[in-house]
Amino acid sequence: MGKKLTAAQIDQYHRDGYVYPIDAFGAEQAQGYRAAMEKFEAAQGTELGSTRSSIIRPSSMQSRT
Repeated sequence: MGKKLTAAQIDQYHRDGYVYPIDAFGAEQAQGYRAAMEKFEAAQGTELGSTRSSIIRPSSMQSRT
């Protein structure tokens, strides 16, 4: 796998502690991942990251937010 970050992005990471945005994979691959995620959400009956989701946020942690 080739390098993805430019010298400027590496400098930004060292200065700020993060780099955004970066291209991790192509648009076609991203569309495939999104379709798989949406299919999973539909099967679970909830969106990932939703406060109703017990997949991301177990009931023991829901009261902490």
